[in-house]
Amino acid sequence: MKVSESDLLEKWLSDDSFVGWAKNTNLTHTQKWEVYFEQHPEHIELAEMGKFALLNLNKKDNLGDQKRSQVALERLQGSLSKKETPTKKAKVVPFYKKWQTAAAILLVGLSFWGYYQNANTVNEVLVTTNFGETQHITLEDQSKVVLNANSTLSYNKHQPRKVWLKGEAFFEVAKKPKTGENFQVFTNDLTVEVLGTVFNVKNRQEQTKVFLEEGKVLIEMEENDGAKIEMLPGELISYSKKQQKIIEKRKGNSKENTSWKNGIIRFEDIPLVEILAEISTIYGIQFKIEEGTVADQLLSGGVPTQDKEIMLSTLTEVFSVEITQSDGDYIISQIK
Repeated sequence: MKVSESDLLEKWLSDDSFVGWAKNTNLTHTQKWEVYFEQHPEHIELAEMGKFALLNLNKKDNLGDQKRSQVALERLQGSLSKKETPTKKAKVVPFYKKWQTAAAILLVGLSFWGYYQNANTVNEVLVTTNFGETQHITLEDQSKVVLNANSTLSYNKHQPRKVWLKGEAFFEVAKKPKTGENFQVFTNDLTVEVLGTVFNVKNRQEQTKVFLEEGKVLIEMEENDGAKIEMLPGELISYSKKQQKIIEKRKGNSKENTSWKNGIIRFEDIPLVEILAEISTIYGIQFKIEEGTVADQLLSGGVPTQDKEIMLSTLTEVFSVEITQSDGDYIISQIK
């Protein structure tokens, strides 16, 4: 049975995590709902309406006014019913008894929703890089970001210290000593929270890898009971939401984890198959390793990424392999 939008919103308003998401008071709640909206984009507009109302309701209003709350509820249901085809008339009284305040809150949302939608659309920033492309970005708070190839960064102009990342990016966060305002990076695995620091975040292949170059960050993992880990400079942590655990924690180095922003990807004791997977992500090309080629041999070196042909040529020389093209794929074989 399909749940009506009014019933769904009623349920959300009784959910502390939804209120936490709307008011941005809890990182775990924020990430939970962002993941939910990725899976259910059809509910974003309804949620944003409720969020806007919760944040903009005048608390001095007399919410105990029974008559006004009843009118608010009826207007809410009337508005939502335009997008629904109910099989029977909604029962007003049960909802009203439980949610007099909610009805008034939602009336505010309906009153200003048109304005909010236009303002939100104008202020939303989405930066996307193509295969083989990097992009330098300066946020409104003067934080600097280098976005790697095949990546996406999104944020609101009025909240540049809260960004969503898919792919890989290097951050130099502007410090805010007067306000102490945090900077947050959200991926589908975890949340990275900082005050002002230099770090790299890679969200690829069903895991998020964070390397801290300078300063201090706090990582929160929703799927691991909201566990938090404080990182120190030089540390590298890889977390898998799918496995719900940290799959790697060790000392890293800047060359290995951030050299990509200078046009070079460096590897130290990394299997050939992992190196090819990284290059495949950057350029959107597919590799096939021929039988007899040692795919799990540990290799060290560097490969330029600004030009695909130079990258492939360097790969053959550094790792002593032969690369041929067949049906759009790149075949990797051991040099005989």
